[in-house]
Amino acid sequence: MLGFFKSYDEEYLELYEYLTKEWEMKAEYAKPFLNAYKKDIGEKLFEGKKRMAILENSSDPEARLISIANSGQEYDFALVGQAYQAYMVDLRRGHHVGTPVEKTIWAILANRSDLVDTVDRALGKWIFEKYNEKFPGLFKEVFNF
Repeated sequence: MLGFFKSYDEEYLELYEYLTKEWEMKAEYAKPFLNAYKKDIGEKLFEGKKRMAILENSSDPEARLISIANSGQEYDFALVGQAYQAYMVDLRRGHHVGTPVEKTIWAILANRSDLVDTVDRALGKWIFEKYNEKFPGLFKEVFNF
């Protein structure tokens, strides 16, 4: 099936469950973020799972090793990838500023700044250093811990 007509409802539900159960994110933050980026983040997760399946079934031992090393991180990659894109494009243009979506973007990036570092070391370091200054108590507000 071509991605043009895919609804990404399944990916949305998987990511919602992952955020609320695994990350213990509050629903009032998970839902607005996923609603704002449903198609984009759904596509990232769908493509990531497809790539992982290709790596797992590869005859190349290095590819299989990569799939083993990153097993179960498809959700984290999709979430961080979307939060990174949302920060770089939407927040910088003033979209979602002052909303739960902005706090969710910051919470995702701060929670997995290690993954942000792999793409943009300077931003990962800056997020890690500044999130608590910009949003004091962010983790207590967004997460259930």
